[in-house]
Amino acid sequence: MSDLLKWTSAPVSSSSIPNTTWLSPQDFPSLYTSAAAPALAVFQDKLWIMHRGGGENMDLWYSNFTPQSGWRNGEWQIRYNNIPVKSPSKPALAVIVEDNTLQCAYLRSSGQTQRGGHISFVSTDNGQDWNPPVTEHILPSASGPAVAWFRDAFWCVFRQLESNQLWVALLYGMEVDSYEISSQKSSAAPALAVFKDQLWCVYRGYGNDNNLYVTTSNRGEIWAPPTPIPGQTSDCEPALVYVSENDALLCVYGDGNGGSVFYYTYNTTGDPTKWSSPKTINGNPRAPGTGVGLAEYQKNIYCVYRTA
Repeated sequence: MSDLLKWTSAPVSSSSIPNTTWLSPQDFPSLYTSAAAPALAVFQDKLWIMHRGGGENMDLWYSNFTPQSGWRNGEWQIRYNNIPVKSPSKPALAVIVEDNTLQCAYLRSSGQTQRGGHISFVSTDNGQDWNPPVTEHILPSASGPAVAWFRDAFWCVFRQLESNQLWVALLYGMEVDSYEISSQKSSAAPALAVFKDQLWCVYRGYGNDNNLYVTTSNRGEIWAPPTPIPGQTSDCEPALVYVSENDALLCVYGDGNGGSVFYYTYNTTGDPTKWSSPKTINGNPRAPGTGVGLAEYQKNIYCVYRTA
């Protein structure tokens, strides 16, 4: 298994769903490595990537991309008091519309361990200078979180450290309200997106249950009972992105049997039970057991993953 990151993209148009055409594997101009799935987001007209390092390097690294310049040759570290910010797991990115900042949520490292910890937050208004990490919110998580801006508020879904139960937190300043997503457990990080004026959370089942499930919420505090995505299983955390060009929700996930292929499916109706038949992202073998980072940017879907 490799920690080397590669990327692919697919153009979106009125006729591109569900038969999306993906590029062959693309290399970064310098070696981007990660021992976990990366995160992608669009901020200030650029596509941004955030990920932990490869191997035992848990430092958080980031870079950006434009069609004119491509991916930056080299990456920056997030540092505070000249000390790298670290995470043992995948980070999550979201743009806070209220103050036009890029927010990164991550599992705070407690040493050389892959076990869970507490979620922290760090933000920037220019992509270069990062505010001090916010560590006051006590959100114990077993894996990386998922975040979204919804109804003028910042939401975070995470897998509770001891119980593996899914929880959602509403964060505002230094305050936080947390709500249990009733009876829903997962053995991997969840995915979160806004679609059809609702929050959508897709997650893998718990333990030996590798089915994918979806739950939705109109306001964030109360969630619908889980609905299986028919016939679709995964060995890792799923990823979600809203494709505005098609008013569709795209879900990318791993092979349920642990193979090196990964799949995608679309929802265009807003009905959690109605998804397109699964299709493979051909020619892009990924590291089994690891998810991807997704974003829509300038009428293309970008996907970054650990290569097999």
